[in-house]
Amino acid sequence: MSGALRSLATAVRIAAVSSNLVTNVPTALVSFVLRPAFDILLLVGFVGLAGGSVVLTACAGIFVAVVTTICGGVATSVAGDRLRGVLSAYLSFERGLGVFWVSRMVVPAVAAGVVATLSLAGLRLLGVLPGDLFLTSLALVGLAMLVGCLLSVLVGALAALGRDPYLVSDLLGHALPLLTGVIVPIGLFPAALGAIARWIPGSGVVLILRGAADWSLLWPDVLVGGALAVVGVVALRFAMRAMRAGTRSEAF
Repeated sequence: MSGALRSLATAVRIAAVSSNLVTNVPTALVSFVLRPAFDILLLVGFVGLAGGSVVLTACAGIFVAVVTTICGGVATSVAGDRLRGVLSAYLSFERGLGVFWVSRMVVPAVAAGVVATLSLAGLRLLGVLPGDLFLTSLALVGLAMLVGCLLSVLVGALAALGRDPYLVSDLLGHALPLLTGVIVPIGLFPAALGAIARWIPGSGVVLILRGAADWSLLWPDVLVGGALAVVGVVALRFAMRAMRAGTRSEAF
Protein backbone atom coordinates (compact mmCIF):
# COMPACT_ATOMS: atom_id res chain seq x y z
CA MET A 1 0.00 0.00 0.00
CA SER A 2 2.76 2.44 0.93
CA GLY A 3 4.56 1.66 -2.32
CA ALA A 4 1.42 2.37 -4.34
CA LEU A 5 0.90 5.66 -2.48
CA ARG A 6 4.50 6.69 -3.13
CA SER A 7 4.08 5.87 -6.82
CA LEU A 8 0.90 7.90 -6.94
CA ALA A 9 2.47 10.85 -5.11
CA THR A 10 5.43 10.81 -7.48
CA ALA A 11 3.17 10.63 -10.53
CA VAL A 12 1.04 13.52 -9.26
CA ARG A 13 4.14 15.66 -8.64
CA ILE A 14 5.38 14.96 -12.17
CA ALA A 15 1.95 15.82 -13.60
CA ALA A 16 1.85 19.05 -11.56
CA VAL A 17 5.31 20.12 -12.70
CA SER A 18 4.43 19.49 -16.34
CA SER A 19 1.01 21.16 -16.07
CA ASN A 20 0.56 24.59 -17.62
CA LEU A 21 -1.64 25.55 -14.64
CA VAL A 22 1.01 25.44 -11.91
CA THR A 23 4.28 25.76 -13.78
CA ASN A 24 5.39 28.53 -11.40
CA VAL A 25 3.94 30.86 -8.79
CA PRO A 26 2.76 33.60 -11.20
CA THR A 27 1.06 30.98 -13.39
CA ALA A 28 -0.65 29.44 -10.37
CA LEU A 29 -1.88 32.89 -9.29
CA VAL A 30 -3.38 33.46 -12.72
CA SER A 31 -4.97 29.99 -12.74
CA PHE A 32 -6.45 30.07 -9.25
CA VAL A 33 -6.92 33.78 -8.44
CA LEU A 34 -7.03 36.10 -11.45
CA ARG A 35 -8.96 33.79 -13.77
CA PRO A 36 -11.76 33.17 -11.23
CA ALA A 37 -11.89 36.89 -10.45
CA PHE A 38 -12.34 37.85 -14.10
CA ASP A 39 -14.83 35.01 -14.60
CA ILE A 40 -16.88 36.36 -11.71
CA LEU A 41 -16.84 39.90 -13.09
CA LEU A 42 -17.89 38.61 -16.52
CA LEU A 43 -20.74 36.54 -15.08
CA VAL A 44 -21.93 39.38 -12.86
CA GLY A 45 -21.92 41.69 -15.88
CA PHE A 46 -24.09 39.31 -17.87
CA VAL A 47 -26.46 38.73 -14.96
CA GLY A 48 -26.73 42.46 -14.33
CA LEU A 49 -27.48 43.25 -17.97
CA ALA A 50 -30.19 40.59 -18.09
CA GLY A 51 -31.71 41.63 -14.77
CA GLY A 52 -30.81 38.38 -13.04
CA SER A 53 -32.60 36.15 -15.53
CA VAL A 54 -29.43 34.43 -16.72
CA VAL A 55 -28.02 33.41 -13.33
CA LEU A 56 -29.05 29.77 -13.93
CA THR A 57 -27.34 29.82 -17.32
CA ALA A 58 -24.22 31.26 -15.72
CA CYS A 59 -24.12 28.53 -13.06
CA ALA A 60 -24.81 25.83 -15.65
CA GLY A 61 -21.92 27.16 -17.69
CA ILE A 62 -19.68 26.91 -14.63
CA PHE A 63 -20.54 23.21 -14.19
CA VAL A 64 -20.00 22.31 -17.83
CA ALA A 65 -16.71 24.23 -17.69
CA VAL A 66 -15.66 21.93 -14.84
CA VAL A 67 -16.26 18.89 -17.06
CA THR A 68 -14.53 20.32 -20.12
CA THR A 69 -11.59 21.67 -18.09
CA ILE A 70 -10.85 18.24 -16.65
CA CYS A 71 -11.17 16.57 -20.05
CA GLY A 72 -8.97 19.19 -21.68
CA GLY A 73 -6.38 18.96 -18.92
CA VAL A 74 -6.11 15.17 -19.24
CA ALA A 75 -5.86 15.41 -23.03
CA THR A 76 -3.12 18.03 -22.71
CA SER A 77 -1.21 15.88 -20.22
CA VAL A 78 -1.40 12.79 -22.44
CA ALA A 79 -0.39 14.87 -25.47
CA GLY A 80 2.62 16.13 -23.52
CA ASP A 81 3.62 12.55 -22.71
CA ARG A 82 3.39 11.67 -26.40
CA LEU A 83 5.36 14.76 -27.43
CA ARG A 84 8.16 13.83 -25.03
CA GLY A 85 8.05 10.21 -26.23
CA VAL A 86 7.48 8.80 -22.74
CA LEU A 87 3.85 7.65 -22.90
CA SER A 88 4.51 4.01 -23.78
CA ALA A 89 7.39 3.83 -21.30
CA TYR A 90 5.26 5.33 -18.54
CA LEU A 91 2.37 2.97 -19.19
CA SER A 92 4.71 -0.02 -19.36
CA PHE A 93 6.35 0.93 -16.07
CA GLU A 94 3.09 1.00 -14.15
CA ARG A 95 1.55 -2.39 -13.40
CA GLY A 96 -1.92 -0.90 -13.52
CA LEU A 97 -3.52 2.12 -15.13
CA GLY A 98 -4.95 3.51 -11.89
CA VAL A 99 -1.91 5.60 -11.03
CA PHE A 100 -1.71 6.91 -14.59
CA TRP A 101 -5.32 8.11 -14.69
CA VAL A 102 -5.41 9.56 -11.19
CA SER A 103 -2.15 11.44 -11.68
CA ARG A 104 -3.45 12.94 -14.92
CA MET A 105 -6.77 13.96 -13.38
CA VAL A 106 -5.64 15.50 -10.09
CA VAL A 107 -4.32 18.87 -11.31
CA PRO A 108 -7.12 19.75 -13.78
CA ALA A 109 -9.79 18.41 -11.38
CA VAL A 110 -8.50 20.49 -8.46
CA ALA A 111 -8.15 23.55 -10.70
CA ALA A 112 -11.67 23.14 -12.09
CA GLY A 113 -13.17 22.59 -8.63
CA VAL A 114 -11.39 25.59 -7.11
CA VAL A 115 -12.32 27.92 -9.98
CA ALA A 116 -15.97 26.76 -9.90
CA THR A 117 -16.25 27.13 -6.13
CA LEU A 118 -14.65 30.58 -6.14
CA SER A 119 -16.87 31.69 -9.01
CA LEU A 120 -20.02 30.58 -7.20
CA ALA A 121 -18.85 32.18 -3.94
CA GLY A 122 -18.11 35.42 -5.78
CA LEU A 123 -21.57 35.45 -7.35
CA ARG A 124 -23.08 34.87 -3.92
CA LEU A 125 -21.03 37.59 -2.22
CA LEU A 126 -21.98 40.08 -4.92
CA GLY A 127 -25.65 39.32 -4.37
CA VAL A 128 -26.60 37.85 -7.74
CA LEU A 129 -26.89 34.22 -6.59
CA PRO A 130 -29.68 33.38 -4.10
CA GLY A 131 -28.71 31.43 -0.99
CA ASP A 132 -30.67 28.26 -1.80
CA LEU A 133 -29.29 28.14 -5.33
CA PHE A 134 -25.80 28.73 -3.99
CA LEU A 135 -26.04 25.71 -1.65
CA THR A 136 -27.44 23.51 -4.42
CA SER A 137 -24.66 24.65 -6.73
CA LEU A 138 -21.95 23.83 -4.20
CA ALA A 139 -23.39 20.32 -3.84
CA LEU A 140 -23.27 19.88 -7.61
CA VAL A 141 -19.62 20.94 -8.02
CA GLY A 142 -18.38 17.56 -6.78
CA LEU A 143 -20.74 15.73 -9.11
CA ALA A 144 -19.56 17.79 -12.07
CA MET A 145 -15.97 16.90 -11.11
CA LEU A 146 -16.89 13.20 -11.01
CA VAL A 147 -18.49 13.41 -14.47
CA GLY A 148 -15.44 15.23 -15.80
CA CYS A 149 -13.06 12.60 -14.39
CA LEU A 150 -15.08 9.75 -15.88
CA LEU A 151 -15.27 11.37 -19.31
CA SER A 152 -11.58 12.27 -19.19
CA VAL A 153 -10.62 8.59 -19.21
CA LEU A 154 -12.10 8.17 -22.69
CA VAL A 155 -10.79 11.57 -23.80
CA GLY A 156 -7.29 10.70 -22.56
CA ALA A 157 -7.36 7.31 -24.28
CA LEU A 158 -8.38 8.89 -27.58
CA ALA A 159 -5.66 11.51 -27.09
CA ALA A 160 -3.19 8.62 -26.85
CA LEU A 161 -4.61 6.91 -29.94
CA GLY A 162 -5.46 9.70 -32.36
CA ARG A 163 -3.40 11.83 -34.70
CA ASP A 164 -4.87 14.94 -33.09
CA PRO A 165 -4.82 14.42 -29.31
CA TYR A 166 -6.92 17.54 -28.72
CA LEU A 167 -9.72 16.74 -31.18
CA VAL A 168 -12.17 15.06 -28.79
CA SER A 169 -11.67 17.51 -25.92
CA ASP A 170 -12.16 20.43 -28.34
CA LEU A 171 -15.36 18.88 -29.69
CA LEU A 172 -16.68 18.38 -26.16
CA GLY A 173 -15.89 21.99 -25.34
CA HIS A 174 -18.22 23.11 -28.11
CA ALA A 175 -20.87 20.38 -27.91
CA LEU A 176 -21.52 19.99 -24.18
CA PRO A 177 -22.80 23.55 -23.54
CA LEU A 178 -25.34 23.02 -26.32
CA LEU A 179 -26.40 19.44 -25.61
CA THR A 180 -26.55 19.52 -21.80
CA GLY A 181 -29.00 22.41 -21.64
CA VAL A 182 -26.70 25.25 -20.66
CA ILE A 183 -27.89 27.68 -23.31
CA VAL A 184 -31.38 26.30 -23.97
CA PRO A 185 -33.05 24.10 -21.28
CA ILE A 186 -33.45 20.48 -22.32
CA GLY A 187 -37.19 20.79 -21.70
CA LEU A 188 -37.37 23.10 -24.73
CA PHE A 189 -35.56 20.66 -27.03
CA PRO A 190 -37.50 18.67 -29.64
CA ALA A 191 -38.73 15.43 -28.03
CA ALA A 192 -36.26 13.10 -29.73
CA LEU A 193 -33.27 15.35 -29.10
CA GLY A 194 -34.35 15.92 -25.49
CA ALA A 195 -34.53 12.15 -24.86
CA ILE A 196 -30.98 11.76 -26.15
CA ALA A 197 -29.66 14.82 -24.32
CA ARG A 198 -30.80 13.47 -20.95
CA TRP A 199 -28.25 10.66 -21.33
CA ILE A 200 -25.33 12.93 -22.13
CA PRO A 201 -22.99 13.18 -19.11
CA GLY A 202 -23.46 16.56 -17.45
CA SER A 203 -27.10 17.03 -18.43
CA GLY A 204 -28.35 15.67 -15.10
CA VAL A 205 -26.31 18.23 -13.18
CA VAL A 206 -27.78 21.03 -15.29
CA LEU A 207 -31.33 19.67 -14.91
CA ILE A 208 -31.02 19.63 -11.11
CA LEU A 209 -29.58 23.13 -11.16
CA ARG A 210 -32.53 24.33 -13.24
CA GLY A 211 -34.96 23.11 -10.60
CA ALA A 212 -35.66 19.43 -11.32
CA ALA A 213 -36.68 17.81 -8.03
CA ASP A 214 -35.77 14.24 -9.02
CA TRP A 215 -32.10 13.79 -8.12
CA SER A 216 -32.18 10.35 -9.77
CA LEU A 217 -31.65 12.34 -12.99
CA LEU A 218 -27.98 12.34 -11.97
CA TRP A 219 -27.68 8.56 -12.45
CA PRO A 220 -27.39 8.73 -16.27
CA ASP A 221 -24.44 11.11 -15.83
CA VAL A 222 -22.62 8.58 -13.66
CA LEU A 223 -23.67 5.43 -15.52
CA VAL A 224 -22.92 6.70 -19.02
CA GLY A 225 -19.73 8.40 -17.81
CA GLY A 226 -18.63 5.15 -16.15
CA ALA A 227 -19.38 3.14 -19.30
CA LEU A 228 -17.35 5.57 -21.41
CA ALA A 229 -14.50 5.36 -18.88
CA VAL A 230 -14.45 1.56 -19.28
CA VAL A 231 -14.32 2.02 -23.06
CA GLY A 232 -11.37 4.37 -22.55
CA VAL A 233 -9.48 1.89 -20.36
CA VAL A 234 -9.98 -0.90 -22.91
CA ALA A 235 -8.93 1.39 -25.78
CA LEU A 236 -5.77 2.43 -23.96
CA ARG A 237 -4.85 -1.20 -23.34
CA PHE A 238 -5.07 -1.82 -27.08
CA ALA A 239 -2.91 1.27 -27.65
CA MET A 240 -0.32 -0.04 -25.18
CA ARG A 241 -0.12 -3.38 -26.99
CA ALA A 242 0.20 -1.64 -30.36
CA MET A 243 3.00 0.61 -29.07
CA ARG A 244 4.89 -2.33 -27.58
CA ALA A 245 4.48 -4.28 -30.83
CA GLY A 246 5.77 -1.32 -32.83
CA THR A 247 2.63 -1.08 -34.98
CA ARG A 248 1.69 2.31 -33.56
CA SER A 249 3.93 5.31 -32.96
CA GLU A 250 3.53 7.93 -30.25
CA ALA A 251 4.29 10.68 -32.76
CA PHE A 252 1.35 12.87 -33.78
